[in-house]
Amino acid sequence: MKLLSDTQYAEYLENGYIVLQIPELDGAFHAKMTEAAAGLHDESRAIGGDSGHLQVVGDNLRARIPRTQELLDCESIDGALTSVLGAEYVLHPHHFVHEAGSFDQGFHQDGNLPWNDRGHYRTHRPNWAMLFYYPQEVLEKSGPTEVLAGSQYWTVDFEQGESEWRRGDRVDPNLDMEDLRQDNLESRDEKLAASLKTLNIENLYRERLTVPAGSVVLAHYDLFHRGSRKSSDWDDRRFMYKFYFLRTQDPKTAEWDNLSDKPTLSERHEAIHGVVKRIWSWSKGEDECGLEVQSDCVGRLKTSSSEDARIKAAYEVGEALRRGVLKDSVAGELLQNEKESVRRAAAHGLGISGDVINKPLIQALKATDARTRRVATFAAGEARSIETVVPLLDILEKDSD
Repeated sequence: MKLLSDTQYAEYLENGYIVLQIPELDGAFHAKMTEAAAGLHDESRAIGGDSGHLQVVGDNLRARIPRTQELLDCESIDGALTSVLGAEYVLHPHHFVHEAGSFDQGFHQDGNLPWNDRGHYRTHRPNWAMLFYYPQEVLEKSGPTEVLAGSQYWTVDFEQGESEWRRGDRVDPNLDMEDLRQDNLESRDEKLAASLKTLNIENLYRERLTVPAGSVVLAHYDLFHRGSRKSSDWDDRRFMYKFYFLRTQDPKTAEWDNLSDKPTLSERHEAIHGVVKRIWSWSKGEDECGLEVQSDCVGRLKTSSSEDARIKAAYEVGEALRRGVLKDSVAGELLQNEKESVRRAAAHGLGISGDVINKPLIQALKATDARTRRVATFAAGEARSIETVVPLLDILEKDSD
């Protein structure tokens, strides 16, 4: 089994994805997988309607194309997944094979499964992963997948009132999908760029994944990504197989080929360095990560207008609480903040605080406002706060009476 190196794992945590080559498989295998994908899509079109979406090219994929198991059994893939999710990772039953078409997707995060309203909190820890397999060479003209590098630690507001939330996981829910189907490519590009302003983050890194035939992209489940259209003068078909995997156990030690104490990070994602350092330590079963905390972290969390700045400040708040530098009452105040973006970011930060926030968590779980209870439940799960389990069960039991 070939495990990821320190460099590769740090790249995965920072950018949200890595590109892998699979030496166990040859060009003949990739050609067969291309042919099989084309056959499934042709069959789905012939059937018509909505049934082919899952029944033909979706959740029956492994049964319809048994060769997919040869791909998933490769030691290179097993080693990469073990490095990210731990040795006891499992394959989720939802799969799909996509074909690049004549229109674009907008940037989005994949929803929680199975199909539902999809609005939910997203853990920063590598608990889920996506695997994209490209049996053909992906060129600029053939409709590459586009990603926002580093965006797996960010998301957008989705609450609608106290107990409802919007459907879908697009970066901008107001983006009209018809704008991405139009022939005016200049206007399309303007609409896509405008949609990213929802995050209010400067210097977003948009990267189009042009890769050799047989490449695999291992990506964090919450990475913002989209499918792009083929060029009008490109006649060949381009396919991508997609699989989901998930962790079943928290890590006790590093499961990648770990030789370094700390990750080596680039300068382009400075705002998420604290997150990456914390997850690196968590992935080794350690609490201490040497996170630098600034005294104005609470104020920055409450007032920052950009998602990356809020998340950076939230992790400092969580670390300050863990060290006892801040009073635990700060946690309760943040969980009840009127701004959804502040409450959401705070929950991620509180997830690294441990048992010191048990009291404010329990109080928040008993709040009359469902938005506070919801984010507090997520924060309790992130903090692995055992002492909140019994009170939470009591609260749920009373709600069901």
